[in-house]
Amino acid sequence: MKKSVQVIFLIASICLVIFGFIYSLNSETLFGKFLDQVKPVDWDKIFPRNIIKNSIPIEILENQNGICNIKAENFQLILKTPEFTKSQDFARELDYNNDTKTIKMSCDKLPGDKLPGDKNKLHVWIVRGEAEKFSERYQYFVTVSNVTITDAVPPQQ
Repeated sequence: MKKSVQVIFLIASICLVIFGFIYSLNSETLFGKFLDQVKPVDWDKIFPRNIIKNSIPIEILENQNGICNIKAENFQLILKTPEFTKSQDFARELDYNNDTKTIKMSCDKLPGDKLPGDKNKLHVWIVRGEAEKFSERYQYFVTVSNVTITDAVPPQQ
């Protein structure tokens, strides 16, 4: 009798694990929505109308041990985007200084030689709150200065 109970328990457990795995792949579930908030944004799965694209010119001021100090005169324009609910987190992430209008980031995120005077563009893509997937998430990336906002594409994470 004990052996048959153990076999039934094992089969039921395996079925539950398989069901749970299949259930978790559905983004409509609560678990699926949670996964959307922790995994990298898949921009191809978001309707274009739910993406806000910002772009500002930036200039490298100095490179100190792999951390670049960057002039970002118009950074406030990105932070003041009404739908950008995580703007203060973003400002902290880039160590934004409102007095000097500078940000700091790893020089590895910048294209080119990373020398003082190099001009680039900072792009920030924001997912609107009403989006079905990845709601209120954002991603930033830097391109060379001649890339337009419509041509910019975030790198795969």
